[in-house]
Amino acid sequence: DHFIQRTYTKYLLGSPTEVVRSVRDCAQFFLGGTPPEIPGVLKGGDIVIEARYKPICQTYRDCRRFMTLYDTVNKIPVFSAYRYKGHTGGTLTRTPTWMGEPQYVTKIVAVVDNDKYASNEDYRIEKKNGKYDRGHLFPNAHASDEIHQVSTYTLTNVVPQEKTFNSQSWGKMEEQVKALMDELCSSNVAGAGASQSSAKTLNNRVDIPQTLWTAFCCFNRFKKIWFAYAHFGDNAGNNNNPELLPKTLTELKDKYGIEPFPNADCLGAKHLVGEIPKGDCRVPKLDTQA
Repeated sequence: DHFIQRTYTKYLLGSPTEVVRSVRDCAQFFLGGTPPEIPGVLKGGDIVIEARYKPICQTYRDCRRFMTLYDTVNKIPVFSAYRYKGHTGGTLTRTPTWMGEPQYVTKIVAVVDNDKYASNEDYRIEKKNGKYDRGHLFPNAHASDEIHQVSTYTLTNVVPQEKTFNSQSWGKMEEQVKALMDELCSSNVAGAGASQSSAKTLNNRVDIPQTLWTAFCCFNRFKKIWFAYAHFGDNAGNNNNPELLPKTLTELKDKYGIEPFPNADCLGAKHLVGEIPKGDCRVPKLDTQA
């Protein structure tokens, strides 16, 4: 049944959502093959509540591109994990069509489980209010080429993100991290997630997270050491455009209990503030509205 479901999901929808049995089925996107530790969600590589949290190998054009753990109660991803490879060729010239929910096969008929997944309609309704964007966890700007960029445009990789926070502080931080990894790093592993429900919802269905976090660990090809950064911030209005300063992995763990790279060399790494590239690190932005 699992095989049939997976085959029909890809054929009928063309969606990059391949629901699998365990996060270990997508271990290639974790540093050392070890999944994150997230309180109440992931412990020792095991999903705490399997009926609620669904691991997805984000598959596009028959190739696994990144990994997502999805919360079917709040209808948003808990985190997405990916390997940053730099830019290898091809860039999107327009925003792709957003890909939808996973489909499940019942008696060889595809049905969408709207009770467990966000829909395009949820975000279209919100567009009238104009307060929230579709906020990528795996940013399209961190994808290596056009095909990988397209694969990030799935509803299972986005959360409702406050519009100015997305376009200003968070977006600029993503650009700065990209520039840093391009300049200094090899063997990059990154992840981003949402935590702490705000008790607010999109269309009375989709949870609006209170906080977003992201982290990366990479090998400095010049100093031959591992180092890591984390960033986190409130998913709220951002008119003053404050800079999101880099944090250590210890600070991320102390504040939220999250360990993106447990049992890895980067656990003891210090972030190297003096090595952040200066100047204009901007990259082209795509429209993330509905």
